[in-house]
Amino acid sequence: MERVYRQRDTDPTEVLASGHRAWLLAKVDNLSATILECNEETKLPRDIHEEEEFVYVLSGQVAYNDGRIALAGEGVYNLPKEPHPGKYVGKLLSVKVYPVPNTVTPKVEVMKKVIRIEDLKTLTDPLNATTRRIWLMTDNVSVCMNESRPGSRFVDPGHPEKEIIYVIQGQLEYDNGRIVRDGEAIVNLANVPHPGRRGGTKTIRTLEIKSPCSSRLLQMIKETI
Repeated sequence: MERVYRQRDTDPTEVLASGHRAWLLAKVDNLSATILECNEETKLPRDIHEEEEFVYVLSGQVAYNDGRIALAGEGVYNLPKEPHPGKYVGKLLSVKVYPVPNTVTPKVEVMKKVIRIEDLKTLTDPLNATTRRIWLMTDNVSVCMNESRPGSRFVDPGHPEKEIIYVIQGQLEYDNGRIVRDGEAIVNLANVPHPGRRGGTKTIRTLEIKSPCSSRLLQMIKETI
């Protein structure tokens, strides 16, 4: 939790002749975030795996053989052990989580659609001065986009889930000294407080990735019913 994870600080974990490169940006236990990048359209290097996967398109597009085409700012979900061949160009964030025992795997229908921001359930979190947009919730993982104003503080006394935060835009300044900017990530461990503030001048937009599914989001949804 003392470290900021930057793509430029590490060598690619995978380099292919097609021009595809992959960086393991951050990992904690069964949860990981990987950057995939290629300047020309190329086949996805992995079309079947043991993990649940959420793919967020940072730039370019990803096109699967099943007809799904996700553009920049859109996402898709891929099930464990379900083939999903396709091609991509640009830059992707791939979030993977190994399922834990006694959890329910979503039905294959969830792989048939592209996830777009206009279709997301949106919640207001006044405690943290944040708008939360829910991209994905399964037993094993939740992905939420948080949007906040610069200068505001966030109060985080800790949560039972392990967490990766990826900054799409803006700057987070944690009280323990970590400063996280565009394209960077951090890891927060379960039950460890990590308060801070939002810096810079732009709207802060982050992806909050938790495993198992965020208990805070579940509670907020319950309160809206």
